[in-house]
Amino acid sequence: FTAANIQATVGTVNWVGNEILWFLPNLTTAAELSYDLVAPAENPPFYATLTGSVLADDTQYAIPDVTLQYMPDNVYPLGESWEVSASGTWLVIDGVLNCFSEDDVDPKHAWVKQTFGTGDYTVVADVRMLTWVLSDYARAGISVRINPEDGGRGLNFLYHMYENNVGLLNDHVAWGPEAEFPWQVSEWCTMTLKIEGRTLQASIQKKGDTGGPFTMTWEDDRHLFRSPGFPGLAGGSMGGIVSQYDNFK
Repeated sequence: FTAANIQATVGTVNWVGNEILWFLPNLTTAAELSYDLVAPAENPPFYATLTGSVLADDTQYAIPDVTLQYMPDNVYPLGESWEVSASGTWLVIDGVLNCFSEDDVDPKHAWVKQTFGTGDYTVVADVRMLTWVLSDYARAGISVRINPEDGGRGLNFLYHMYENNVGLLNDHVAWGPEAEFPWQVSEWCTMTLKIEGRTLQASIQKKGDTGGPFTMTWEDDRHLFRSPGFPGLAGGSMGGIVSQYDNFK
């Protein structure tokens, strides 16, 4: 962020580096400082934390920090039928769902508040990554049996760690099979995840690819402990990861 249109009703104002210095000699009346914050033009949302203090004679008084969020136009929150975990920002921008990961909290989920009996169902969505780094917490995809009463944990089919790598994960319990699949940053793929009893079946296919999908299967009795849970999506567990989702069903 940068500052613009800096004005003060009393005193003088200087802009130095990332600081606004406001000098108020012999203050005898109310004073007001105003300015605009100018955000970068790409990859919103952005967060700006404002800090400050007042120095009066030899005594310094802290001003409570304020964190602001800048959003572009044509942005909407998820509808009332959805819930999201406490960490991560889930927003519909130009008709596409985005998850912005601001920290390394794991997991990050958005889920549909609708039960499906014993928890046997299939989730399908188009998913792509807009940013990526080499890290175990670099991950995003689709999920089943997300349990809000258990830290929002669930069963997942994810892009994971490396480009060209996908894997199955039972949150905070165990990784299942991982395999190479040639996905790339900014490229849409259709991901499918089916849960039936103790068995997870996953598939992934590049959008527009006429060949058959790549498939994976994982059987584990620990999957039953997640039942019933909710269907949904998994966002990045590492700060700076941005993922997008479309055509969820």
